[in-house]
Amino acid sequence: MFSSNESPLLSPGHQLCETLSLSSEAPTKMKAIELPELLQLIAESIDDRLDLVSFCRVDHFTHSIATPILFRTIEIPFKSISLLARVFKIDPSRAKSCKTLSIAAPYTGPGRGPDITVDKQIQQDLITIFNAISRHQQLSTLIWDGYHYSCNDCLLPEEVWAAIFPVLGSLRMLQLYIANNEKYTNPLKSITFTRLRVFRLYSHEWDGVLLETLLGTLQDLEELELWFHVCCEPPEGLTLQSVYPKLKRFSYTGPSLGKIASDSDFLTRHPQIETLYLDTHQPFPLLDSNALRNLNIDDYTICASPTLVNAAILHLRLRALDNPDDARMLSKVKNFVSSFVPSLRCLEIEASIHRSDVRPVDAFALMVDVVSHLDELAISYRLRSSRIPISAVDFLLLPQARLDNLGPVPHHLKYLGWTTKTQSLVYCIGRDSEGDRNFVLKTITRPVANDWTKESVLNFLGER
Repeated sequence: MFSSNESPLLSPGHQLCETLSLSSEAPTKMKAIELPELLQLIAESIDDRLDLVSFCRVDHFTHSIATPILFRTIEIPFKSISLLARVFKIDPSRAKSCKTLSIAAPYTGPGRGPDITVDKQIQQDLITIFNAISRHQQLSTLIWDGYHYSCNDCLLPEEVWAAIFPVLGSLRMLQLYIANNEKYTNPLKSITFTRLRVFRLYSHEWDGVLLETLLGTLQDLEELELWFHVCCEPPEGLTLQSVYPKLKRFSYTGPSLGKIASDSDFLTRHPQIETLYLDTHQPFPLLDSNALRNLNIDDYTICASPTLVNAAILHLRLRALDNPDDARMLSKVKNFVSSFVPSLRCLEIEASIHRSDVRPVDAFALMVDVVSHLDELAISYRLRSSRIPISAVDFLLLPQARLDNLGPVPHHLKYLGWTTKTQSLVYCIGRDSEGDRNFVLKTITRPVANDWTKESVLNFLGER
């Protein structure tokens, strides 16, 4: 960037403009691109936010074009709320560009402690932010990400909720954490959500009647996710009786909903659901489905919903296989997986490790005689104890001798995903000319996706 005593005839942006003007005299026939349009295309193609910030600082010309793009998606920790509030105070027009706002609620320390109310300055900063955004009604996604830290609930006063409510009507996606003793959310049921397509709620013990009323107004939902702590009482009054004709994804984590909903036909009333995540003792029977393709489930839920098998599942993730030496559990898992043959293409197994001396699941032995048509088998390990050092999971990685000779694997298997705490790998499987030996042809390191349906290797390599 030029300093004030270096006064060039042209700024960098205008120098580029001059260059483009000169080159336009060439005989090549191309559609002319105006400089602002070109700079906007460049700015929109920059994925790294730090690079986008640097691009904004080139000169006033690029700053005016790229800054609105920088403010489209705001992901901010709670401790930095004051910085954003200060920006909106200085230039409220910045809020007009904001389409996505994600706020990570504060971590108040380990263990169950007293609920806290945010301090006065943070309250005022939140009010400033939401008042600025509500003036323009351009926000389409709001994420209040607090459930990870829910052992100590952070309560919002009535004045802050009053500032939040006006921005909700324009949303297409709302992800909300409701603290255990939150008192001022009752107006939620009176808001008219005309555009909401994705609703994700995380809560310990919210008012079930209020939630049932709210869910009854969201008829255009395409994705619904409900998360309640499994150790808490179910939300009294929640029955899931509404019908959502456009619903494609459903996720429920929490306790059984009680006698009223004990025989819930929610899935039967929504045969168009394509992606399902369950972690509960609540039965969700499914008699038949021509749409369901992605299923994420644990062994306890399999027991609770024994009829959840009549679907042509392509992608199955089994969670929380805690004891690889439990023959009865492994037999039950085998029978469950067998029910999806031959449609199943991708199988993911998540094993929980409680101690560093636990033998990892031998997924080859578990599945090679069950699913012969697999294209992908993925293994991931989750540490259930903080006392296990990260270095202790090194034993979970396949040794070189196993990479050179994998042993028997499903005949059509092309990829083996292998994920631990430290890395996520893709093993591409090769076979010798005689077909006697299966081995790892090459290894690919991949990033971790936020959406479990996109974590499969087939998706990563563009084969789904």
